Amino acid sequence: MHQNILRFPIMGLVFFFAIGKMNGFSQTTKNIPAAAKTVYGDVIESFSAEQISWLTDQLDRSKIQQRNRTASETIPLLSSVSLMTKFTPSLKKDDFSNPQSINPLKYNIDFFKTEDQFFRIDGTDYVLFVAGKQ
Repeated sequence: MHQNILRFPIMGLVFFFAIGKMNGFSQTTKNIPAAAKTVYGDVIESFSAEQISWLTDQLDRSKIQQRNRTASETIPLLSSVSLMTKFTPSLKKDDFSNPQSINPLKYNIDFFKTEDQFFRIDGTDYVLFVAGKQ
């Protein structure tokens, strides 16, 4: 009898702990940017909130800007940057004819650099600007 009295509170605690964990996990997965999901696939579901925040920061620091080309330009072409295919081997480069749809997470860009970076979007007057890490 004494064991049965303790069993229900313990089972209740385990149940509420499990529900709390599931709710915390689902809140994290709701905040996963689609651009990150494209690059990291299903494995992103196991990323911590800090890792998701870091990826979101990378996206926030990346902007598409119109910038006319010059004859002496030294901006590297985005097509010269390799793809980040570790998690999604079938990942393809973006359609450069639609610059606003560029996903910067697809490319092996050094997001740890403290200097601003520019990458010319091939065949356009647009660049991908990545603000330096603060």
